[in-house]
Amino acid sequence: MNKKTPMETLDDTIHRLELEQVRARETFRNNLRQANDLVNPATIIRNLTGSGREDEEEPTTLTGNIMGLAGGFLLKKLLFGSMQNPLLKLAGLALQQGVASYISKHPEPILQTGKGLLQKLFRKKRTPNEPEDHE
Repeated sequence: MNKKTPMETLDDTIHRLELEQVRARETFRNNLRQANDLVNPATIIRNLTGSGREDEEEPTTLTGNIMGLAGGFLLKKLLFGSMQNPLLKLAGLALQQGVASYISKHPEPILQTGKGLLQKLFRKKRTPNEPEDHE
């Protein structure tokens, strides 16, 4: 068994370090791609709207979240107004959060009611002689 010369040992060490550097560079690039995908505006919007989600048990969509926040805010303003009492403010905030959470988790009844109201509001008025549309 012949001993390695210092030059051969140095070459082996340099080669090993170059391989480690290539692996580290590839890992870094993969991590950078993943981070870039997470902050991509299209990905953020897709995550907010809930499209492409595997777990559909809790359908919180952007529309549901907006309706929840608006509903909670309106109910707080209707019930508590602009009271100065800190306890009533705290109760109003708790009620606002509860309503917002409930509405964002169950937006379907509100959407159906809103669609019905809009259809009644913008329904075309028929004249007595005009035949009914049968779709």
